[in-house]
Amino acid sequence: MTTGRRLAFIDHLRGFGVLIMIEAHVFDSWMRLPDRMLPLFSYARSLAGWAAPTFLFLAGLSLSMGMGRRLARGEEPAAVAWAGWRRGGWIFVLAIIFRLQSALTGATLRAILKVDILNVMGLAMLGAVACWGLGRQRSHRVAVLLGAAAAVSLVTPLLRLAAWPGALPYFLDAYIRPIPGRTSFALFPWAGFVFAGAAAGLFIAPSGDGNGMSRVMTWFGGIGASAAALGYGLSFLPSPYADSQFWTSSPAFFLLRCGILLLALAVAYALAPGLDGRAGSIGRVLTRLGTSSLFVYWVHVELVYGFISRPLQKHFSLGETMAVYGLFVALVYGLVVWRDAIMARWSGGRGRGAASESMEPGRPVST
Repeated sequence: MTTGRRLAFIDHLRGFGVLIMIEAHVFDSWMRLPDRMLPLFSYARSLAGWAAPTFLFLAGLSLSMGMGRRLARGEEPAAVAWAGWRRGGWIFVLAIIFRLQSALTGATLRAILKVDILNVMGLAMLGAVACWGLGRQRSHRVAVLLGAAAAVSLVTPLLRLAAWPGALPYFLDAYIRPIPGRTSFALFPWAGFVFAGAAAGLFIAPSGDGNGMSRVMTWFGGIGASAAALGYGLSFLPSPYADSQFWTSSPAFFLLRCGILLLALAVAYALAPGLDGRAGSIGRVLTRLGTSSLFVYWVHVELVYGFISRPLQKHFSLGETMAVYGLFVALVYGLVVWRDAIMARWSGGRGRGAASESMEPGRPVST
């Protein structure tokens, strides 16, 4: 159930996240406004909301897996932590470069300083490494990471009403709570998904690929279903906060989403053998998209929202958008194949893996 040094089911889930991400942006940018009143668009929008939590959760998960495997190889904890710091810092640098690139198409300073998913991912990974370093045993690290995830979720409604972030420069305030036009994803509550994923990754790292992994995934499925049910049940109770919006800042919704992500991980593990079997074209497509998620993110955002596609924006009906989405996925996949072929040729035929890069440290052992 591995692809090289990667775990196939994690790449499958990340690849599915890529498909959701593309759907979210294509529908948001290219569908005409009148059709957004149709019920089917509401369902598409609800599905679109799962892309970011999936990427953030898997970022934390793979970060812990990589650090755990470094420890198993006998590396010093300080060296392991430094590898994690380096990776999280690199993701944040990429976020800045991505925003600077937008200046080439005439973006304003506000757009360049906008807080997006890579900004949150990089900083949250740094926070996860700090939490990881507070423990000396797996149980301690799990407790610290879950505590951090819970804390981020629980303080989110309070920060939305607090006055003190407004005294900060707007580009810092935008990291704490959403500011229209300046924030796509704030650290609260989105960083919590990285912490939760990092806690889950601590159980995957030492379990191997045999019966140990199966037991872990069975537990993940049960815990995930229970957490999702609990979060759903809590959503019907009166909120203890003066103002907490279920779909944005509610801790109950955060718990529900974490539960579903954990359950999705178990389902992906169960389906992986079939997806990667003899007729494993679906598995190969998902794996390729999953291992190239950063490339896909970088390229498709400009194609969907940039000046190249301005004649298409707000242009298509719901049915037309669905058809265009399928064609766009095929286009993006073709770009990935083309990129991989160029990289393989450039690297002297060492294979597609040399070109693979995901939106987070997808390889369990970072290099």
